[in-house]
Amino acid sequence: MFKKAIFFTVLTFSSTIFSCDNIPLVKGKRSDGTTAKLIIKTKQFEETKSWDPLNSSPPLSIEEAIEVFKSHNSNKKINYIRLNSYSCYKTSGKWYYVIYYSNIIDGEEVFDIGNWFAVLFDKSFYTPIYTK
Repeated sequence: MFKKAIFFTVLTFSSTIFSCDNIPLVKGKRSDGTTAKLIIKTKQFEETKSWDPLNSSPPLSIEEAIEVFKSHNSNKKINYIRLNSYSCYKTSGKWYYVIYYSNIIDGEEVFDIGNWFAVLFDKSFYTPIYTK
């Protein structure tokens, strides 16, 4: 009984230490003083296809990622796109796109920190959380 209690405590403690669920993938301060954080839970990555860039093309093309973005956004200009690897304790081979964009307001391009749109290989998408 005593050994089981110690094992459970160590297991619980170690899973808390290695949780990446609250670590922002991208973070920055906006012009209005709020903080933008792009956070995606490890579980979301675990449900996507793994990829090894040395062996194949990505399971989701950049064109498909742009289509996901366009289907949920209008009056936006894409500035650039990054393909990033996600690595966390016991999670490898997971990748995601981050689309950095500007808003178009009255015909003018307006860029701010936090204009991010992440697309995982299963076409799920995530946007930042904004806090004061």
